[in-house]
Amino acid sequence: MKLKSTAKYELAKRICNQLGNRSPTVIEINQQINIINITQKLIKLDVKNGKKITWVGFGTFYPKKQIGCIRRNISKGKAIFAPEKMVAKFKVSPKFIEYLNN
Repeated sequence: MKLKSTAKYELAKRICNQLGNRSPTVIEINQQINIINITQKLIKLDVKNGKKITWVGFGTFYPKKQIGCIRRNISKGKAIFAPEKMVAKFKVSPKFIEYLNN
């Protein structure tokens, strides 16, 4: 199954449609794109600062420490050390999973 991707512009147009505007102007679409950009920026900032962001019925964004470990470089056959780092994780809400499966 090939997944379809929704670009930010298309998402902004769909938001305008959900708000009742069937033929949004470029300015209205750009306002929605700005809201999407601000939301993304705030999620990144909070996760970077060690906070969890939970949207009930959708999921949770959170930071997690990935421990350092020895990995293998397949092309060279040598072991390399991958240092400890923080990574962003997303846990899908059970309600969202239920929605997908019904």
